[in-house]
Amino acid sequence: MIKRQIIHTRGTRDWQLAVCNGDVTASIYPVGGESIIFSTADFDLGSRDRGQDNLSVAHVVALYRKHAACEHSQTDLLERVRAAIDEATTDAPLA
Repeated sequence: MIKRQIIHTRGTRDWQLAVCNGDVTASIYPVGGESIIFSTADFDLGSRDRGQDNLSVAHVVALYRKHAACEHSQTDLLERVRAAIDEATTDAPLA
């Protein structure tokens, strides 16, 4: 089961910072526009894709703050992200 926890957003069609199954993603999906994704996950993004994958958590958060003009500090968002990652790890089913 995929669990997605939104850490911060400015609205439905604006930038979102989220944790999904332990990976951190900053993304925007504008209506009629091109999606942009920055993530710690390996999405196998090609040269035509907008964004970057395989980034560090701190880099994803920094890019989110830059593009979303977020008023929260890097430290605040990193704390929220780490708490969500810890929660996702704790909620993971045992093998």
